[in-house]
Amino acid sequence: MGKRKIGKLRKPPGSKFLRLVKALIVVALVLALAWWGKFFYYAPGTPQVAASTPAPKPEQAEEELLVGEPLTVYFKYRSYYLHKTQMANIREFLSGAGSFKGLEFHVDAYASGRGSESYNMGLSKRRARSVRNYLRANGVPGSSIITRAHGESDPVANNWTDSGRGRNRRATITMVIPK
Repeated sequence: MGKRKIGKLRKPPGSKFLRLVKALIVVALVLALAWWGKFFYYAPGTPQVAASTPAPKPEQAEEELLVGEPLTVYFKYRSYYLHKTQMANIREFLSGAGSFKGLEFHVDAYASGRGSESYNMGLSKRRARSVRNYLRANGVPGSSIITRAHGESDPVANNWTDSGRGRNRRATITMVIPK
């Protein structure tokens, strides 16, 4: 039996090859993310056009008068249930309206970029319906609520971070006086 030499540690054979493969994988991932990011990253301040809804015509914009600031309601991942704090925000928003006579409520619901387009469209429809039902439960006539589901179109933040995706899982409620 021979004695084992204790001293310098030898690198296992093929370690240069493994380092080269790892470096190539990292480079490939960076390039893939850069290429993929040009489709999903939106720089702040860049105007985004919603794919599912056409831009309003000039005569449409003059037909309605906005009342106050729109309210944005946020949802948890894959959820369309309103949280207690969101319900309180909606009640406070409605208390500023007083009487709902002559007002229209536009509910626009969105989803983050996770999942397929069809799933996100269905999810945003359920979110819009959830907000509509809560508005009706708080005295808003159903005939004055207009809901629109946008799916993953028109993000307000990039979908690469958790916080960005959280900001995109939303519904906006706008009070409008139709002319």
